[in-house]
Amino acid sequence: MAEEAALGLTRNDRLSIEQRLNYLGYPPGTQDGFFDSSTRWAIEGYQRSRSLEPTGYLNQTVVSQILKDTEGVSPGIIIGTEILRGILGGN
Repeated sequence: MAEEAALGLTRNDRLSIEQRLNYLGYPPGTQDGFFDSSTRWAIEGYQRSRSLEPTGYLNQTVVSQILKDTEGVSPGIIIGTEILRGILGGN
């Protein structure tokens, strides 16, 4: 939880994560940039599928993996701000 807060994700970053989770087959509920219980379930499901600790919360490792898994997929997905790009090392 503290790790997720430390990422400093903006609402657009969160919306981008929700859209990417949905694209990957983990529906987060309403895609609105706010993480509710449905979003937490989607994050947890994604974490389990990647053998990551299933916390339902993001950290840099989880975000990096989501971005890697959706690399090159942009139609209908908000790219995010500098924060998400920064996690990927400026890419």
